[in-house]
Amino acid sequence: MIEKEFVLRTAVVCDDENRHCYCMERELVGMEGRMAVLLMLYPSYSGKGNFCIDDTTKSVLNHMQELQLNKVVTINLFSQIVSGAKMSYRDLRVDEENIVFIRDLLSKPEFEFADVIVAFGNSMRKNQAAIESKKRILSMLRQGKRKLFQLACDGIETKSSEAIHPLFLGVRAPQNMPWNLVPYISTEFEEKENSEEKKSEKKTKKKA
Repeated sequence: MIEKEFVLRTAVVCDDENRHCYCMERELVGMEGRMAVLLMLYPSYSGKGNFCIDDTTKSVLNHMQELQLNKVVTINLFSQIVSGAKMSYRDLRVDEENIVFIRDLLSKPEFEFADVIVAFGNSMRKNQAAIESKKRILSMLRQGKRKLFQLACDGIETKSSEAIHPLFLGVRAPQNMPWNLVPYISTEFEEKENSEEKKSEKKTKKKA
């Protein structure tokens, strides 16, 4: 008989009032694996709820071993904590403080080669603040030697640009079916950026 012990270590970076959470790190201490950065929409817990695990986190934790991960560092498009409801789109703006935090986080040496799992799903697809946040954060994540992936599961048809949310697979995928990572390939935001640049150029030429 062998006794094994595994420890789930949690670390968070949040503001003093626990209204914003910029980063949550979950590490399975004692298990071999690599680190990955998980890009989501917004947090639901902070330093106050450090012993709470939501359904999204549970889904990720349950599949970390088969994904060969022992540490997941979760960042979000927005840092505002939203519990028990969806984020309000009214007056939503790009979270500049969150953008700066992510930039500084990615500049650390341990994140230079980290795998990135893009998993914000298809929510807020038409919201301008979300679109701009995705464009800027993905641009930072693509720099250096990082590789971008998305979640997948055999038997579940997905496109390479869907940024599958963990809850989607948690509901749709068979319970015992292992998850895997596939390349995340999306030119959606680059195309929008190029389109905006072309429109700006046309306006400039008209004025001239």
